Amino acid sequence: PVIASVTTTIAAFFPLLFMVGGVIGRFLAILPKVVIAALLASLLEVFFMLPSHVVELSPTERKRRSFARTIDIFSPVRRIYYPFLRVVLRHRYVSVVVIVFSTVLAILLYFQTDFVLFPKSDAFPRFNIYFDLPVGSSIDRSKQTLMKVSRVVRERLGNDLVAPIAVAGMKEVNYEPVYGPHYGMLNVILKPKGERRASVKDLMESVRHEVTELLFSLGATSVVLERMLEGPPVGKDVDLKIQASSWESAAEISRLLRAELARHPGIVDITDNYNRAKQFLEITIDEMEAKRLGLSQHDITMAVQAAFHGLTVATYNQGEKSQDIKLIYPQKYRSKLQALMNLKIMLPGVGEVPLNEVAQVRLVPGFHNIYHYNGKQTVRLTANISDQGRERKGIEKFLSHIKGEGMTATKANQIARDHFEKIKADYPGARMIAGGLQDETNKSLEDLKKAAYLALFLIFFILAIQFNSFTQPFIIMLTIPFVTLGVMVGLIVSQNPLTFVTLIGLLTLAGIVVNDSLVLIDFMNRFKGQEGLSHYQAIVRACHIRMRPILLTSITTICGLAPMAFGLGGKSIFWAPLATAIMWGLGFATFLILTMVPAYYAILHDLKQLLRQGRRP
Repeated sequence: PVIASVTTTIAAFFPLLFMVGGVIGRFLAILPKVVIAALLASLLEVFFMLPSHVVELSPTERKRRSFARTIDIFSPVRRIYYPFLRVVLRHRYVSVVVIVFSTVLAILLYFQTDFVLFPKSDAFPRFNIYFDLPVGSSIDRSKQTLMKVSRVVRERLGNDLVAPIAVAGMKEVNYEPVYGPHYGMLNVILKPKGERRASVKDLMESVRHEVTELLFSLGATSVVLERMLEGPPVGKDVDLKIQASSWESAAEISRLLRAELARHPGIVDITDNYNRAKQFLEITIDEMEAKRLGLSQHDITMAVQAAFHGLTVATYNQGEKSQDIKLIYPQKYRSKLQALMNLKIMLPGVGEVPLNEVAQVRLVPGFHNIYHYNGKQTVRLTANISDQGRERKGIEKFLSHIKGEGMTATKANQIARDHFEKIKADYPGARMIAGGLQDETNKSLEDLKKAAYLALFLIFFILAIQFNSFTQPFIIMLTIPFVTLGVMVGLIVSQNPLTFVTLIGLLTLAGIVVNDSLVLIDFMNRFKGQEGLSHYQAIVRACHIRMRPILLTSITTICGLAPMAFGLGGKSIFWAPLATAIMWGLGFATFLILTMVPAYYAILHDLKQLLRQGRRP
């Protein structure tokens, strides 16, 4: 039983090593590695070190009895448990129906609860403000805009602010820097928790409206406010790639989707990458005239490039350093169309000719860049979910997740999908691909589902080998759904949403809770074979002997997880749901194992008796 107990827990963690892919899989891989290594090390402790420790430290029989009489904290538990166990065994069919009904309700509740891939936290006392000015804007304009935004942030945040750090010509997209003179970024550094009057979330939301209005009034084409979050980078809450017969059609679809998303409170930072530049110069060469004058396309191109980008005419050396010397048009001429048209181009022989005599120069609207996905022009629409709203507590907060109140990434993506289905008939060939957080969520849930199937199969296989039976492992596997009931109650009490890490906790519980059932059924099998004990007496005696070890095992596990779950010494919103799920799931499962596994075992005996009677001639 010892080896089977350890290997079933390893079986629950083992699929997480390779079946959850992507950035989330790499981020979480450390968890199964550490747990499996610790469990394998525990086997060495149990078989090679523990026996010598027991011989060395075990008290005499007289001391053991004296200690047991003095400290027997489980006596009140026994007085309640044994009569209750007899009632459950007497009414085992009714008991099973009640528990199964409650567990089914918990599972239905689970499927109705809003899912959050990773909860947002205040782990980092800062948030960032990003903006895009029209393409072609100068770096000086970005600096001036940052100064005005910084002034508003200082006024609004007051003493909660450490410093706003302005960076012109750059912003971050999924933690990667993007450069351009029309970009701007303001890093807002806040005081640590306990020294400020509100959370990072509330402080960011307090400046969102005023900052957004200011930036749009200054000509910004995109404004985004973001917090730094715990966990792997999973992209925007809404990240949609739109493709159509033309880039302009995709942009029109994006405009309609942005308008629809803007109608729903809680969806913010709505933007796309369809940004026209101010103007581009289009130079069309008169090939016949150029040929007549002996000019090639290369000659004309190099003349324009030298005027506007400079021509290196010498290199100045000073020690180990060198500096190119460029010949370039003054800025006042480069900014005027007429100056370009009068640009003199040297002829092959003697003389020069204005550019407007060999080429047509005109200003046309254009694009700063064109995003491609799978080789096709694509408009990328992104948005975030605002944390703003009335703070709910306790069961009200949890019920809001069940009722679908408030906005989530899943709901926002569904809104976009529904609206796209309504309008796509007007745009033949249009398609929309979800990315970012929604894509990571879908992939992670699918991977976790496959990992759960493999884990359950491995656990059943190990139990079948241990008991040399297919029916008794089935009894043990029936205890796994019990943990759902405890986890859902734990989410209500702890005010935590259903997250990806919570589901990891559910999966690991499958390997943990079978251990107590495994040892309990092993003892039932042993006593069943003893003479003078009926089947009912064998069940009761096994429960009598194993009650205290089962309770102690569960209590020590719960106590070990309590500091992480309750945040003693600092709460991690990323890992606390995992500890909470295991604590509550294990607590409920322990109670149900001590009551329902005996009932299942008795029902299995009843079925075997019926089959034997049916086979009699």
